[in-house]
Amino acid sequence: SLAITVLKDLIARTNDQTIKKKAIFEISKIIEIQSLRTTVNELNIANFYFKSSLFNSDFINLDEDKSQDLEYSISIYDSLGINNNNIDAMLRLADLRYLVLGDLDGAMNTYNEILEKSRRRSQLFRASSRVIDINISKGDLEGARASINNAKAVDMSNNQRIELGLKEIQIYFYSCLYTEAKKLAKDLLTKTEMNHYLYNDILSFLHISLVFEGHNDAINLFSEAQFKLKQNKRTESIRILEQLSDYSDETIAALVNYQLSFLWYLHGDYAKSLVIAAQLDGDDIYSELALILMAEINEIALEDVVSAIEIYLKFINKFPRSIFYDEVRIHLRELAS
Repeated sequence: SLAITVLKDLIARTNDQTIKKKAIFEISKIIEIQSLRTTVNELNIANFYFKSSLFNSDFINLDEDKSQDLEYSISIYDSLGINNNNIDAMLRLADLRYLVLGDLDGAMNTYNEILEKSRRRSQLFRASSRVIDINISKGDLEGARASINNAKAVDMSNNQRIELGLKEIQIYFYSCLYTEAKKLAKDLLTKTEMNHYLYNDILSFLHISLVFEGHNDAINLFSEAQFKLKQNKRTESIRILEQLSDYSDETIAALVNYQLSFLWYLHGDYAKSLVIAAQLDGDDIYSELALILMAEINEIALEDVVSAIEIYLKFINKFPRSIFYDEVRIHLRELAS
């Protein structure tokens, strides 16, 4: 890319070792980003609960054709971390080990090394936060609780307190302690500005709590399925959710089937995703999102723009009061032109 060419030229021209190291670091970041494939970000509108970390996996798919590029980035981060004690490089290395390679133990070791070496609060919090995530991904909720208590011992910003609070909600939810999770979420919401980047995550959890209220059998399965997602076990999560696909409560069944459709899309089985989405034909938010997901799969994944336009038009006609109406209408106009 042009950016890499410019940075390489800078490395060749300068004798300043600090500038060279920074340029090498930036080249590595660019190559890393180009080698990763985040399927969910390919969609323009459709998502599951605002991509909330409570109900979506953080793990990232690797574009196999660019695996060597990623190896290059990893080697650079490793070298900068070991030889230059570059904490930012170590953080990126740990993130790649955790979220892309699934090397939980290797990532945990790197984060713990950062906790020993760094003196910057932002770096310490990021490493502490990831240690909590890894414990959750390992299925060790007690370890995650202990990690949260350790993180609380350090002075934090308000943003960091909110982020940590959301992780506590996660742990309560995955532990089937719904009353505690709901109480904490309500308290956290009162302390969070509406424009905060985690406000919708908290609101999403409270909405889920409302949908499943009085349905303990259903929420236990739903919670287990979300916990499996956090452990990068999408297939197991799907199998659990399928037990709720014909649930007696229509709203719960619609919510679950929309998530199933979304997960099959992420899994690359577009046909199965479309079949499930097509069955959602009500007047609820999940039927709205299912239509949008069908349109976007046709447009982006299958490159069938004609079919996508037909589905977008169906959405426009069926849901004129939808919160997504204007966004879909504008996008449809762009496609038509």
